[in-house]
Amino acid sequence: MVQFLKNLVINALDNMKVSFIQSVIVESYLNNAPS
Repeated sequence: MVQFLKNLVINALDNMKVSFIQSVIVESYLNNAPS
């Protein structure tokens, strides 16, 4: 049971990290895009 909860937390953190990185990439792309 503890292992299951640990996996849930790790997966949630991974997903947050991925979406955070994606938003950072989109931000920098929009900032660098010629308007």
